Amino acid sequence: MNRQQLADSQRGVRLLIGHLRGDGESLDSAVSAGKYAEAEAMADPLVNVAVILVRQLKAALDIDIKVALRHARDLAQPEVDACSRVASALIETIISGEHPEPVDAGPRAVAVGAQEIATGAAIALAQHAGEHPNAVVARLRKQLQEQGQGVQLSDKEGVELQSAKYAENSEMRQSRIATAFALVKEMNDSAAVPSHNRAVDLHEQNKNVGRDCYEGLSRIAVTAAALGYGVIQLIDANNHYPAYALLRQVVETEFVLWKFSHDPSAIPDWLNSDRDERERTWKPSKIYRSADNDYRQKDYSGHCEMGGHPTPLGTRLASGERSAVAEASVLGDLIGHLRDSWDHVVDAADALDSEWNQSKPCIAVDARQRVADALATWSRIDKYGHSVSYFSDPL
Repeated sequence: MNRQQLADSQRGVRLLIGHLRGDGESLDSAVSAGKYAEAEAMADPLVNVAVILVRQLKAALDIDIKVALRHARDLAQPEVDACSRVASALIETIISGEHPEPVDAGPRAVAVGAQEIATGAAIALAQHAGEHPNAVVARLRKQLQEQGQGVQLSDKEGVELQSAKYAENSEMRQSRIATAFALVKEMNDSAAVPSHNRAVDLHEQNKNVGRDCYEGLSRIAVTAAALGYGVIQLIDANNHYPAYALLRQVVETEFVLWKFSHDPSAIPDWLNSDRDERERTWKPSKIYRSADNDYRQKDYSGHCEMGGHPTPLGTRLASGERSAVAEASVLGDLIGHLRDSWDHVVDAADALDSEWNQSKPCIAVDARQRVADALATWSRIDKYGHSVSYFSDPL
């Protein structure tokens, strides 16, 4: 599961423990206090913990999901059965790997139903194991830390079927390609070019440190754009393995841009660095191990596994196995990394504009809106990324 799903699941455990004990943070206390917005925000956490417990019940009793959900609902409060049915349908969709659609009943009904399903599943698991339901739920805390298969949100087989369907969908495919190309174009035309032009202007004013700041930002931005376009070209040629190799390089430019955005004063150090200095300060391993970012070593290692070194998995990509899924995966990943890279470029440019008293923003407002619009359209159309995120690599 991804970071947000993990955080939601951990909160869901706390909420369910509060419900079972009748003490502490819970949906019950929020509703009784009239904090309805707070109660609605509990829907995702409670759905996640319900999904996990239902999957565990399915595995423990060796039954299918429909039967596991029926067991859980049989142990829920009958007076909220309508909410339980709403949550049950949503939970079944998530476990199947299918992209869930908005629920008409609303988040509060989902939260109530998910709490009932989670409680029923915990009771059924406790009965099977001969222990208290509180022990079942408390154990989830450790399981979530370990991030094993038992706390994923979808069944892997279902995800593979659904993701293949979404990968092959022509409208979704065109959306992925169009969005990746739009981000590459904006990174080049609306970030790299104006940053370079601003560097030239500052050079003419003998402001050489400012020149180096904008020029360093421009060079990494144009490199990210060039690599991104290279990925798109390779995808167009149906050559996915080297596309993954280039994607790893996109990740490396993102790391540098993150560092630029968090410390713009360091940009001239990078621009004027020699190899030894870059080995000490700018290597990917130095950046992803920094305590103040969200990067993970396994993210970078995963890119190395897919396209950085000859590996059994890489050879499958090179042979053209599951080409539609490979294309959807690399394009979705490219969009995600270019989106984050764009955010870092904008943050760094804004900081430099403030430092060097530039009245007009280097990254134009209309360019920012074009990127936001492109990402919003892609998010609305393409369900591939949503599907695979429910059974992503553990954190």
